[in-house]
Amino acid sequence: MYDKIVPLGSRLHYPITVTKLLKKPGDSIKKQESIFEYKFHWKRRVNEDDWSDETTYTEFDSPAEGKLKQWRIKEGQEIAADVPCLMVEEACGHEVQVQGLCSLCGADMTEINWASDNLDTERAMINMSHDQTVLRVSESVATKAEHENQKRLLRQRKLSLVVDLDQTIIHACIEPTIGEWQRDPTNPNHNAVKDVRSFQLNDDGPRGVTSGCTYYIKLRPGLMEFLEEVSKMYELHVYTMGTRAYALNIAKIVDPDQKLFGNRVISRDENGSITSKSLQRLFPVSTDMVVIIDDRADVWPMNRPNLIKVVPYDFFKGIGDINSSFLPKRQDILPVLKPKPVDNSPKLAPKASPMDEIVRMSGGDDAASLKTQAEEQEKTLEKQIKDRPLLHMQEELDKEDEQQETNTTSDSPSIHHRNVLVDDDEELIALQDHLSDLHTSFYETYDRRRAERREKEEGTHPPAHSKSKRRPSVDDGVDLSMVPDAGDILDELKSNVLSGLVIVLSGLVPLGVRVEDSEIGLQAQSYGAQVLDTISRRVTHLVVASSRPRTKKVQQAAKIPSIKIVNQNWLTDCLSQWRRLDERPYLLEILEADREKGGDDNTEVTSEAEEVEDAQTGQELKDFDWGEAEDELADFLDDDEDDDDDESVAATATESDMETVDGNSKSTLKRKADADESDDDGTSSIGESVLAKKQRLARNRGASSLRSIQTPNGDDTEDGSLPTPVPTGDEAAEDRDKGPIVNTDEGQDFDDDELERELTELFQYGEIPREDDETPTGWMGDRRGHSFDDGAHTILKELSVYNYTLHKILPFFSNNTLCSIEMVAYSGFDSDKDVPDLSGKVILVTGGTSGLGRSAIITLAAHSPSHIYFTGRSSSSAESLINDISPIPATFLECDLTSIASMRAAAKKFTHNRLDIFIANAGVMAVDGLTQDGLELQFGVNHVGNATLFMSLLPTMLKTAEDPKSDVRFVALTSLGYGGHPKNGIIFDTLHSKQENMSYGTWGRYGQSKLANIVFAKEVQRRYPKITSVVVHPGVIATGLVTELSFWKRMLVYVTNPWGMITVEQGGLNTVWAATSEDAKKDNGKIAFYEPVGKSNAGDALCFDEKMAKKLWTWTEEKIESTKM
Repeated sequence: MYDKIVPLGSRLHYPITVTKLLKKPGDSIKKQESIFEYKFHWKRRVNEDDWSDETTYTEFDSPAEGKLKQWRIKEGQEIAADVPCLMVEEACGHEVQVQGLCSLCGADMTEINWASDNLDTERAMINMSHDQTVLRVSESVATKAEHENQKRLLRQRKLSLVVDLDQTIIHACIEPTIGEWQRDPTNPNHNAVKDVRSFQLNDDGPRGVTSGCTYYIKLRPGLMEFLEEVSKMYELHVYTMGTRAYALNIAKIVDPDQKLFGNRVISRDENGSITSKSLQRLFPVSTDMVVIIDDRADVWPMNRPNLIKVVPYDFFKGIGDINSSFLPKRQDILPVLKPKPVDNSPKLAPKASPMDEIVRMSGGDDAASLKTQAEEQEKTLEKQIKDRPLLHMQEELDKEDEQQETNTTSDSPSIHHRNVLVDDDEELIALQDHLSDLHTSFYETYDRRRAERREKEEGTHPPAHSKSKRRPSVDDGVDLSMVPDAGDILDELKSNVLSGLVIVLSGLVPLGVRVEDSEIGLQAQSYGAQVLDTISRRVTHLVVASSRPRTKKVQQAAKIPSIKIVNQNWLTDCLSQWRRLDERPYLLEILEADREKGGDDNTEVTSEAEEVEDAQTGQELKDFDWGEAEDELADFLDDDEDDDDDESVAATATESDMETVDGNSKSTLKRKADADESDDDGTSSIGESVLAKKQRLARNRGASSLRSIQTPNGDDTEDGSLPTPVPTGDEAAEDRDKGPIVNTDEGQDFDDDELERELTELFQYGEIPREDDETPTGWMGDRRGHSFDDGAHTILKELSVYNYTLHKILPFFSNNTLCSIEMVAYSGFDSDKDVPDLSGKVILVTGGTSGLGRSAIITLAAHSPSHIYFTGRSSSSAESLINDISPIPATFLECDLTSIASMRAAAKKFTHNRLDIFIANAGVMAVDGLTQDGLELQFGVNHVGNATLFMSLLPTMLKTAEDPKSDVRFVALTSLGYGGHPKNGIIFDTLHSKQENMSYGTWGRYGQSKLANIVFAKEVQRRYPKITSVVVHPGVIATGLVTELSFWKRMLVYVTNPWGMITVEQGGLNTVWAATSEDAKKDNGKIAFYEPVGKSNAGDALCFDEKMAKKLWTWTEEKIESTKM
């Protein structure tokens, strides 16, 4: 039996009043049978000016059939909108459907009932079968089937292996020349093609010249042995972008007895997309036990962690993938170079298909694009038949051989005629080793986890034959809860291959593509390499396209003897063999003229400082020791009291995040070279860091007015050391430390207006010249010239470099300056007009007593919600807010975000039976320490604290979402600072520590927590599609998060924002937009978060890392459940 909630639907003339219930619980009801009576009022037009009030009595017909289990309405009740009206116990849940019919009871699922807004086809939406698209199942059936499949594989000690066909295990072409060479034993290519298989594809309909043509299939060397061995460890699936008829013919050749693949073959006809592949098509619940082998990584955008990319099999030279007309143009590594005799032969260079742009723009899945792409493929195949490129290449080789024979004397040995087709591929040998290693590592991890759990549970559970406390995931010797993620294990195996190498690519990345986002760049990074786009002394390898051996990068690298300059084959072979290979066979021949320049000390080489200025990527900063930089700067400022790493987070725990953002100025920051500079007394400063040297010089020059520092609650608020932002929230003010002005340089006057002017000039022009400079340099030239304190100059100089470095950490900064934000970003959204009526809705906001949270609550309260809950630490601030939004009912949930127990206790105080909007607003920034649960402080507050409350109230939100007219939303606040996250995303292994060794220090840990906000929200959307999950960056806000930072961090904030920040009221608009606007629900799956207001940001690849999102969800669940109340 299956329970179904029946709503009233949106078609009734609301409001209605229930007058009589015609059925009672336990009665049987049929579709279209009247089950209750109701009335509604309306106006009838009598004449042009007069209207008459009318009342209509009518009946409600049941859209469902079964036994009435419970009424959700009662007689006399007035209903203003669609709500659930009854629960029906149905005999069939219609969880398996075929072509719109229930396969269990035969009912028509496409039948439309006027009283129902939803079709029964929505009960079974998942297609997980290989060979057709008409069979659909429900989520529960799919989960059960997949779990059973996983248990079967675990018992057999196997994994699932998804195998691509074209250029992965076979190569296909249709050129008739192949058949002619097979029949001619005297042809130089006969031995290479004698084992080529063939078939005719006659069932695809008329295709012009290609109709009934012969397909020639070359199996990759060693394929049969490879499949035989791999099938002992993996269950094999075919996944191809060819047609089904094509795929089945290949399967007959590769697996004639159906012992390897069986009927597990999926083609583009069943895929659902002709431009990309997805494991979720076959494994909709979990991909933890699935591995992919494919020659293209770009067609698996959501499943890269599970992919082993193989070198494309290119037996028929220049033909490529005959089914690639439906795919975007590949932009991965260039074809592997062959020995010179063959390399010098003419090659068929495939031209860019006009369909590439169509595919990118439309996705290629509509009928018009399908037709156009099919026509494009037909033209490509016709070209093979008519032009015969292989024949022409062989003819060119024959002419060269004949010419060589003519020039050879009669005494010389005869010339051996070369063949254009060479079958020397060895890719499957290495691939089999990789798959074996992965399989072994997977089951070693699985066995170890099970053993650890058994040891932990030994003696705490009843005997094995007892089922009273048996885990549901345990069955017949297997335990699904202990299954590791094959993608994680694969990443561990691959990441050590090129670990420690710093690689620059030349001639291998398409124009307009960032090197770290290019296909070859992504591959290199997945194997542990660091990829840059400029030459510096940190670079270990320059990988060059041999067709362009004298690029600027090659000439620069030749000046640095430590850089190994290799051709692309070195990188290709390393990735293929999963080991770092000896570079000597791959070294590029460098012209003597370039080598001679390499020894010239005066030759300009891209330096580290120049790299910071000119590079388009910040990846090279991953190895920079930000902790050391913080210590040096803190020592330089000599400000221990204001730079306390153990400062309380009470003031910031309920503040929403803000981030320092700035446009990329057209004028780059100029730095003088310090390598040859010495002290006044003649001693050399070589070996001393730039920052330490400037500290020493600043001390010698004298005191600085910048050393006059004021605590936040100092007596004289107008003489602060920094420009003062708008007032922060009440809660931040309450917890702010009080104290007198700390003046470390007595007698120095301080002018904050002068400092702000100097900071603005510094940021605009790159430096502030001093009168003792004989020739002003930089962008100011002779336009600017004034004196200011040497110590201030030194501080600002260092902070300007740190500021510019920060921009490299956050490469997603736009070119818009902050002064344009108010004019552009906040136009088009009016909270008074654009926010709908919120009557009946219950809202919860974390961190609502001040800042953005308070602003959002005040704005939302103006639209009449039923009730507002908000969290915080300050009861006085809460009381003030409640008074401000009166008469809207509000409840203050006092809690501590650093404590999971406190957040769970707060959830217990939530008393409503519905929750429509949850806004995860609270957060901290750039602070050190641990939460009460021993977690890294920023991660614990920004993610775990908010997530604990959300997951505790999730059942209430899901219950609310059962109402078809509901609009349940989860809004998470992130920050542009997420981009400072570690290379591999969230470092789960060290979250129970301060993570002091993380790159970027506190900013890196902040980026990690903000990335967690994004991927957690994405996982909410994936798991619960009825909840709209939206992530927003509020903008650059002047909140208490700024004033509570240490001095130099506050200085950094102001240096990076010399034009000022937006107000709290403006910052709250993006949150309100996300919580109420219909546009916020139109996420196409490519939006990481929204910038103010409603401007999409694609984020980076980790924002969409489904593996990491699932792991974060599981980790969070386990952490919350393991914490006692």
